[in-house]
Amino acid sequence: MTEVKRYHVTEAGLVEGSALGRLNVVLASDYDAAVTHIRELKLLAGQEMKSTELATNAGLRACLERDALQALLTAADERADVLETEVARLNRVKLSLKELADSRADNCSVYRQHLTVALALAEKVRDASLGMQRKFMADLIDHLHQSDAALKPAEGRGDEE
Repeated sequence: MTEVKRYHVTEAGLVEGSALGRLNVVLASDYDAAVTHIRELKLLAGQEMKSTELATNAGLRACLERDALQALLTAADERADVLETEVARLNRVKLSLKELADSRADNCSVYRQHLTVALALAEKVRDASLGMQRKFMADLIDHLHQSDAALKPAEGRGDEE
């Protein structure tokens, strides 16, 4: 926009420029152009403020979303740490139970072997003649004493833990 021309009133009429103590005027067309220009500037300023407000709101929303996502990520990380700790604990329990089951299985196989021998000797006692029964009975009793001595250390192995 071009500058608004000012006039002052004299006895001769309108003179371009302003003067102290005189009535100063502007042309109506210049005034209207200035008012229109001011409205346009106000409108642009309002639009810029709205754009700035929208950008600020979008930035604030992005910050809030980022903070919420960070909180979710932190919670998920903490949950993963808890679960990893629990998995490690359960693996230790599983290993302990496997070791215990293996030691019990060893005991069972030892018991089974001694029982098989004892049953075979008992069948010999049952099926033998009267004279041989005493010999087989002595063998069975010896075996039972040996089994008792052999099995006692095997029983203690699994219970010490």
